[in-house]
Amino acid sequence: MQAPLVLPEHGAVRLRVEVDRGAGGEHSGAGGRARGVRIDARPDSGTDSSWTCHATGVLDVEAPAPDWDLTVWPPPGAQPVEVSYDRLAAQGYHYGAVFQGLHKLWRHHNHVYAEVTLPTDPDTYTIHPALLDATLHAGLTGGPALATSWRDVTVYAVGASALRVRIGPSRTGMSVIMADTLGDPVADLVVDTTPIEPGELRAAGAAQIGALYRETWVDHVGRSLPRKANWAVLGADPLGAATGLTAAGVPVTAYPDLDALIERDGDAPDYLVLTVPTGADVARTVREVAHQLDVLSTTRALDAASVVLLTTSAMPAFARAGADLAGAAVWGLVRSAQADDPGRLFLADVDAADASWRILPRALTDGEPQIALRAGRVRVPRLSACESNGRGPFAEAEGTMLVVGGSTPMGARLVRHVVAEHGMRRLLLVGAEDSGLTAELAALGAEVTIATCDPGDRPALRKLIDGLPVEHPLGTVVYVPQELADDGRSAPTPDALADALRTTVGTAEILDEECGGAHLVLCSSLAGTLGGLATTASAAAAAALDAIARRRRSGGDPATSLAWGPWAPSGTPARSGAAGVSMLGAREVVALFDAARGTSEAVLVTARLDLAELDRQARAGEVLPPAFRSLVRVPGKRPAGGGVVSTTSLRQRLASMGTADRDQTLFDLISAQISAVLGLDPGDVVPPDQMFRDLGFDSLSILTLRNRLNSSTGLRLDTSSVSHQSTPDDVVQHLRQALLGN
Repeated sequence: MQAPLVLPEHGAVRLRVEVDRGAGGEHSGAGGRARGVRIDARPDSGTDSSWTCHATGVLDVEAPAPDWDLTVWPPPGAQPVEVSYDRLAAQGYHYGAVFQGLHKLWRHHNHVYAEVTLPTDPDTYTIHPALLDATLHAGLTGGPALATSWRDVTVYAVGASALRVRIGPSRTGMSVIMADTLGDPVADLVVDTTPIEPGELRAAGAAQIGALYRETWVDHVGRSLPRKANWAVLGADPLGAATGLTAAGVPVTAYPDLDALIERDGDAPDYLVLTVPTGADVARTVREVAHQLDVLSTTRALDAASVVLLTTSAMPAFARAGADLAGAAVWGLVRSAQADDPGRLFLADVDAADASWRILPRALTDGEPQIALRAGRVRVPRLSACESNGRGPFAEAEGTMLVVGGSTPMGARLVRHVVAEHGMRRLLLVGAEDSGLTAELAALGAEVTIATCDPGDRPALRKLIDGLPVEHPLGTVVYVPQELADDGRSAPTPDALADALRTTVGTAEILDEECGGAHLVLCSSLAGTLGGLATTASAAAAAALDAIARRRRSGGDPATSLAWGPWAPSGTPARSGAAGVSMLGAREVVALFDAARGTSEAVLVTARLDLAELDRQARAGEVLPPAFRSLVRVPGKRPAGGGVVSTTSLRQRLASMGTADRDQTLFDLISAQISAVLGLDPGDVVPPDQMFRDLGFDSLSILTLRNRLNSSTGLRLDTSSVSHQSTPDDVVQHLRQALLGN
């Protein structure tokens, strides 16, 4: 056995079994009939992920005749032993009903005798896996062990549904013989085992499901030439963007604020530059940027302008700290907005060097909406797989774990896990009381203290920490924020967004400052890295929490931010709202929590990515979020005629038609896109007056439809033009007005 193969909670693995030809190979025995065998596996993701070798062995058709039987049963002098699957569960073995086949047990000298039955049909198996596994249960006398080799395996009969078993010691494991209910031989083998910690298996499982990633920044060499464009720099310009771009030969006009730009005379600029001040208040900064983006989204005169938001040290592109919290929160905010309005918003973390101003216009034409520049070098964000050394849990059992948000589904799952699996005995839960959870943890042997104070109340939190006994100091702090108010359809108002950030990010900052040298674990969200439709609040907060972890770790104190993807608390998978991202199971969540301890990263993305879906999107020419572009092969060239339709050509076609034909042409165009998004059959009729909500559209499919209409018309449709309450007829009228005016 080369490596354990841990089956995922949801989904599947693909197996590959290779058998040698056996003609004169290294395994060929007498007569050349022995053959080597190798078993590899990889996630069933539909992509070209690498195979992992899990087992190798030798097959031989020549088997010796058995020199034993179990016809005398049970053997004279054997003493009965109680069979208890509860006892096995306490040792770390948890079996479902089909695998609980051990029914009777005896002990005689240094041998164990057992009767096992199969509670299902043996089907066509030589020996049913559940029957074979139940056979080994009789030999489980210590903690969890992993089979490291199977030797001298010989099968004499097939299709057994009940067995007599004798297990004796071997040098490194167990010698096992199996007979049928008459005592005639069925099989014998020697299995060698080695002790294993459950955390090691969880780490192996986390690695195999491919759900542990880190955001890396890679060098990017631009291939596009900057187009001639006019730029506008708005508001305070602390980085000197207007001066730097002017020196680089870019036509720039500076405006004191957005109102001055809107009231200007002349043509609208091609690019608008907004600078996020460094070291500013997080909530106030995000509120101001959100307000500006709202105004821009409703100002028709600036519809065609691209918006560039400049930050400094918000991202760890060139230095691992990357800890300007306000800038990081704006990155999360804009990443969410980019998903809603792709192609218009750009993020650039810059250093204000002359070389960077020269390269910025070119970098923005390369199809990369998120960039970082230092002295003219360009880097872009990508996700890469991260390996864990399986070092174990964040918390040491003798210390105290403080949990803020323990009553949330994620928090409750994690605290149950550290108590049941890692022996954590002292918990300080801050926030709303959950009497059921408290009783459950106490039954598992934990000493639970509930503090109902506001975790954002610094003096109260400090008093709690100072009151911990010296012999059980604070070892770990876990912060699970309450779910923020993204309703899946519309973004919160700038004021509501600021209030949410003030609470979430403010609490994380207080925990960072008050927890001393304890390991701070922040549960953020994939939205901070990836963005996503209607994830404004969670994306901005998550990006700020990630920045807190980077800042804390760069200062020498332990910290980890886990950017969780969607998960199913009940263990039942459900559809995710982000294309290319699947649901994590509840057991996978705790496996990833443990695996994260075995890395040196301040920020980890813990999410199950659907690489097959991402690959399909890339091959279809859809624009992937920047972080995904290293995970799949993105075609280098688009098919001829596959680009965005020219607005001018469509306008000319419509102008040559009568009113009825214009509306029918637009309705046919819209119907085709609706059918593509919903997967309708060719004969299905799209009702012109039925709301998209009633047609079956959710937030994700509304976004997909709007993006497809943008490509097919050459327009840039805003969120109000295609919404859940719109009908196809409404969109026809909107398109006609946008393309032809009056």
